[in-house]
Amino acid sequence: MKLSTEQLEKLIKQEPRNVLALCDLSDRHFKLGNNGRSIWLLHSALDIMPESLKILLKMATRFYRTEQYNEACRYYELALEAGSEKSGTLGALGAIKWRIGETTEARRHLETAYENGNRQPQTLFCLAAISHLDANYDKALALMQEAVQKKPKNSYYGYALETLSVRHENIKNPPKEYQERRIALHINQNFHYNIMKPIFDELSKAYHVVMTDNPYWLREFDPDIIIVADSQARTLKQVMPRSKYVFTCHGFSSKNHVFKAASHCDYICLSSPYQQKRYEEEGGFRPEQLWNVGYAQMDMLFHKQPTPLSEPIDPSQKTILYAPTYNKELSSAPMLGADLVNKIRGPKGQENLIIKPHPQIYLRSPEWMKWFREAASHHENVFFIEDPAANVMPYLKNADILVSDASSVIFEYLAMDRPIILLTNPEREKSTHYDPNGLEWRWRDVGEELSDVSALTDAVQKALASPDERQEQRGIRAEMLFGNLRNGETGKHIKGEIEALYDGNIF
Repeated sequence: MKLSTEQLEKLIKQEPRNVLALCDLSDRHFKLGNNGRSIWLLHSALDIMPESLKILLKMATRFYRTEQYNEACRYYELALEAGSEKSGTLGALGAIKWRIGETTEARRHLETAYENGNRQPQTLFCLAAISHLDANYDKALALMQEAVQKKPKNSYYGYALETLSVRHENIKNPPKEYQERRIALHINQNFHYNIMKPIFDELSKAYHVVMTDNPYWLREFDPDIIIVADSQARTLKQVMPRSKYVFTCHGFSSKNHVFKAASHCDYICLSSPYQQKRYEEEGGFRPEQLWNVGYAQMDMLFHKQPTPLSEPIDPSQKTILYAPTYNKELSSAPMLGADLVNKIRGPKGQENLIIKPHPQIYLRSPEWMKWFREAASHHENVFFIEDPAANVMPYLKNADILVSDASSVIFEYLAMDRPIILLTNPEREKSTHYDPNGLEWRWRDVGEELSDVSALTDAVQKALASPDERQEQRGIRAEMLFGNLRNGETGKHIKGEIEALYDGNIF
């Protein structure tokens, strides 16, 4: 019979040397987030059984997960002395040494782990990154390929493989005017890859570029420039203060976040003179910080060639894209609920309906996810995009109409000059992300704004029948956002700004 936490506490008071009870109670407290209590209980167990491999490894794991890396190393080393299985423990120890900057020790432990049969993806990844830093590009690529084979759905391993593949090719066949200057693209959210990819493709033709989520790899790589799409520059600067930081937005909505995210960067990528003026006047940025270069993720919207979808949409029907944001008080998802299909296209509607939520919804809102999945399974021509990292741009490009709320896709869709319907959540003012001065609230005139979902079906049908309505206003706002940067070449524009930095000898 499994004892409750209270029963285990009582048992330990009666039997203070009951190692099994001490370990079980430690596990319970760790799951509850009581890390100090959990570690103290394991210490008590080790006092009784100081050479227990199981307890030593538990202790190492506890310290690792609470980011007490030096202590984690100590207990992994004790486990090795006590006879722990060599390859697994050495792999874990090498990965931690890599984190704390002891690269020589990390390399030694990881190489030994690999030689002893350790093929854990983490071991392979760390060894691949170190091999890259050692300029052993053949080895780095082979190791990363093996890691991806082990974990093909790990997007971050995929980015690393792309980095190493390009570097490998550039060493074999150097592009014209290639320079050994180091630039990094740091990705801290899977969906930011779609922002970074066009920039990576352009910069890697001219520079040594690493695209990764791993700050330890970047620390050793020591790049001149680090490009980010969120607020991580603040923490990265503590590790890499020499680098210059470039912020490329991951949307046009404010949500009380965008200026804060950009504030720790040296340069900010913007899409128009209007945006530059706004960042100066509202964000307090200096003119020389602001680059008028475009928004990389949108480049494909400005390309004339079609972008087919993998979903089997009915070509004889119009296509509605539903793309809600994730914040509970700002999103339209709780307004529509489980009956979202009937509320959007009506009970008899046959239009294609594509549901592409904000990537954070996949992590934060399981009930909404259930609604979306059931909508796709119970209705014809309804498609839910299961991959949170899927690029929204192809869906925007193929949609005849957009239904959204306070999401940045509103502004991205202006590039298509097609109808937009905006659902306004009555709870919005309760959200810390509600910024009445943000474009998502000041520019509601780009679409038909609704707070009553019962009017949604009629609004959708009206917009599909009269797509030119509000075209003038959409055009005005599009000009303000995109200016003359509608050539889909943001990567080239950013490359030009970086070349100017190097020409100015600022490094």
